[in-house]
Parts: sequence; structure tokens; C-alpha cells
Amino acid sequence: MGSEQETARQADALSTSETWAKAAESGMSAAFGILHNTSATPIALHQISKPQGDEIQIHEMRGTGTGMTMAQLEGDLVIEPGKDAVLAPGGNHLMFMDLQQPLVVAQTERLTLEFADGSSTEVDFPIRNFDGAKESYDEHAGH
Repeated sequence: MGSEQETARQADALSTSETWAKAAESGMSAAFGILHNTSATPIALHQISKPQGDEIQIHEMRGTGTGMTMAQLEGDLVIEPGKDAVLAPGGNHLMFMDLQQPLVVAQTERLTLEFADGSSTEVDFPIRNFDGAKESYDEHAGH
């Protein structure tokens, strides 16, 4: 065992559940899920990428109530030991800034999560329809 255990990669400490991405033809979309740190030290999600080269940002919700705004997280998303980072509609999430290809329902989007120590892991995000969080990117919604 020895020293390898002591220098565990941050990516190895990540477990995920309830991951999914919002179906979209083009433009922007978002991905959600629960990221859990299984280790005894904090892990820091540094960036997200995918083979097609889409720009993906970690976004956080700031403010309260109707004054909430969405903004790119400055720095890394730190997950404390044994804790979850919950990515959910209306909360922190992964944001596709400009889709190169549609996100199609029933398909799966595989993203690479890269950590501050240079380690990375691939996570699957099944794609599904979602209308729920009052976040509309369609001017004709509700008409």
C-alpha cells in the first residue's frame, strides 16, 4: 500500500449520483447531479470538458428570491470531506455555453471532470427533458 494511498488523486475520491443533462437543440443547456467526496481531504473541481470541445462552466446562483442571478463560479468548486456538492436546477450547475451538437433525450453526455491536482474522471450525464425551474431560454415558453 504505502505512499500511493497518501497521494490519492482527487478524481478517485469522487462518486456521483442522479446525474443528468437538460435536452437542448442548440445554444445553452445545463447538467446536474450530486458530486460526493468519499475521501478525508477536500477535493476541488477545476474544470469540465468534453470531446466535442463545448465550453462548460461551473455556475452558481447568487442572491435570494427574485434577485437571484447566475454567474460563473470564481475558482474551483471545493467539496469538503464526506460532503456533497449538489448541482440542481435553481442552484449550482454545470452550464453548456454554446452547444456544438444537440443534447438529445435518451442519449448520454460524457463529460470529463478535471480536478485541481490534475487528475480527471469521466462522468455520464443521461439527457432528459426538463421544464421545471422557471429557467426559460425560449422566448415562446408558455404561449
